[in-house]
Parts: sequence; C-alpha cells; structure tokens
Amino acid sequence: MHLDQRRRSFLRDALLALVAAAGLAAPLHAQSPVPASDEVKREFRELVQRRDQLARKLAMADRKAAEGIKDAKDPVGLHAEQQSLEQELDLVQLRLETMAVRHELKLPAIPTPEIIESRRQSSAARAAAAFDGGRGRAKQVLRRDAERVLAGIDFGNFLGSESR
Repeated sequence: MHLDQRRRSFLRDALLALVAAAGLAAPLHAQSPVPASDEVKREFRELVQRRDQLARKLAMADRKAAEGIKDAKDPVGLHAEQQSLEQELDLVQLRLETMAVRHELKLPAIPTPEIIESRRQSSAARAAAAFDGGRGRAKQVLRRDAERVLAGIDFGNFLGSESR
C-alpha cells in the first residue's frame, strides 16, 4: 500500500509537471515568428525609409539648434522641434522592432549623423563626378577661346608705348 501511494504521488507529480510545461510552452508557441507576407515586408520597408527620413530631419534639427545656441538665439522652439522628431522616431523604431521580432525581419541600424553626413558627401561627389566630363570640355573650349583672343592682341603696341 505504501508503494501504491508512492506510485500515485509520482504519477500525480509527473502529470502536474507535464501540465505546467504545456501551460508554459503555450504562450511561447503563440509568440513564435509568423512568416512575413508581402504586405508586411512592404510596410516594413516603408517604415525603415520613414525612420531614416526622420533620423535625417533630426540630425538637421540638431545642427540648426547648435547653430542657434552658437548665435545666442533662444533655442526653445528648436528644442521643441527636436523633441517632436525624436518622439516620432522612437515610435517608428518601436514599431519596426516589433515587426522584426514578430516576422523575423532584419532591421537595419538607425543612421547616425556621421553616416548621414558621409552619405550626403558621397552623393554630392557622385553628382559632381557626373558633370566632370562636360566641365572639362567646357574648360577646353574656354581655353581655346582665350588663346585666340590673346593671340589677336598686339602686345608690341603695349610694350612699345611703355618703353618710350
């Protein structure tokens, strides 16, 4: 009888452990990643673009506030703009992080002001490089025109009149 009671106690404990494990695993199973549909991926890309745009605006607002402080202007309005942009950026980032976890999407890092500035400089350099060929040809035409004008000037008259 003592053995039968032990067996019942063991079975009851094992059953309770199984129920507890199943109860704990159910929420984990419910939160498992859901494959991202095309619509979710599109929304995710749009939110990433929106977040990057907000980061650029915030960097510009930071620069504007720094210039205002340097010029001894009242920065309250500038700080309000910064705060508003930062809050909006935080909300978009939170939504992106939630989507990334839920749908196992790779979330790119928020661009820092340094990254934004380097991208701006590299795009300006690319734009300048696109016009280098035309700029070089225009300079050649100007050089030929200047040489033609200079060749037509009689420097003897100038030099001769000064030496008299």
